[in-house]
This record gives sequence, structure tokens and C-alpha cells, in this order.
Amino acid sequence: MIDEPAAHAEAAQRALLDLLQATERMDDRHEIGAVLTSLSSATQSLSESLHQIASSHDRGRQHRNHRRLRCSDVGSSEYPMSWELHRAGEILHQVSNLLQHAHEAASQDAPNKPQLTRLDHRSQSAPTGLGL
Repeated sequence: MIDEPAAHAEAAQRALLDLLQATERMDDRHEIGAVLTSLSSATQSLSESLHQIASSHDRGRQHRNHRRLRCSDVGSSEYPMSWELHRAGEILHQVSNLLQHAHEAASQDAPNKPQLTRLDHRSQSAPTGLGL
């Protein structure tokens, strides 16, 4: 099954559906931290997979066209699929970072400390990775 990416993708989809049901009523801080760590790692793996798929597509087009792929070509209309896959990979990389930040924030919260209900959007202390 190691050389069957479609089967792995289907298994990942089933696992995520199971996770959706399992986290519906989750409230244990340690368990939440473990889930966030796993999700961050899984999201990073998905990001890398998308980049690999896009790169494979880029190499195939480059070989068929018998020319070198320029950086500017990847964003052109000639490479829309790989461009979107690379973009999705970058977005998921940022999501992975945000999940890691959430895990770190959760682990720093003391059990007796009151939880904030909202963040001030002007706060400089809340790293989002989105430039906000």
C-alpha cells in the first residue's frame, strides 16, 4: 500500500471523519494538546504532499515541452493546476504553524487562569502568521 497514494488519501479522509466525531465533546486539556500536535504534523505532511504533486506535474510538463521551467511559468495560465497546488501547500503550511501556536498557547494556560473569549485584532502579541 506504500505506492498507492489514492488509497492513503482515502484512509486519511476516513481518519479525519473519525476525528471529527471523536472531538465533538472533547474537553481534556492534555488530549486537546495531543490532538493539536498531531493535526499540526498531519497538516504539514499534507502541505508537503501537495508540493510534491505540483512539482511532479511541473516536471512532466517541462519534459513534454522540452524546455526549462522558469519560476514565472508556474504562476502562468499554462500551469494552473500546479500553481493552485503550490498555493494550497503554502496555506496548509501556515495552518500547521497556527495549530502549533494554538498548542503552545494551550499548554501555557494555567488551569485556574480565566480563558479569553475574544482576541483584540490589534494585539501585537497574538502571532497568527497572517501578518495581522
